[in-house]
Formats: sequence, C-alpha cells, structure tokens
Amino acid sequence: MKIKKFTGKITQIIDVSKTAKEVHLELSEPANFIAGSFLNIFIDKAGEKIRRAYSISSSESDQLHITLTIRLSPTGTISPLFWNTDMIG
Repeated sequence: MKIKKFTGKITQIIDVSKTAKEVHLELSEPANFIAGSFLNIFIDKAGEKIRRAYSISSSESDQLHITLTIRLSPTGTISPLFWNTDMIG
C-alpha cells in the first residue's frame, strides 16, 4: 500500500479511563484503511513537527472518520497534550 498524506481535524476527545482517550478525527478525503492499521500523526509543538504512530481503533465502514485510542505516557512528548491541551479543531 502506498503511503498517502491526509489533512484532518480532531472533532472529539472522549475519556475512556484515567490513562486512555479516544481521539476522533475527520479526514479531508477517504483514507481506505482497515481497523488495526496505523497512521502517523504530525503535531507542531514549540515550532517542531513531531511524529507519532497510532493504531486505528474504529471500523472501516466510515473512511472519512477515524478513531484512535491513545494511552497516556506521563513522560511522553505528545500523549500528555491530549490530557492538558484543547486539541479539538
């Protein structure tokens, strides 16, 4: 499968537990994924573009919307942002 870049926005973040969140993304175009596939997320933090890979936890029935389940890594660079920053939009 060819690597393809998408733009998207976070539409919702749901608390699953103290250390896990569901992050819902709306993509600019269909992604043609299957559940369990992974994708790389690029986030700008302090002027630096940081990449993290996350597994897709949503069904492939809706190719424009993806759900990621993210676990908190307290010493991580990216995961704490989902707990401490408004990432929607």
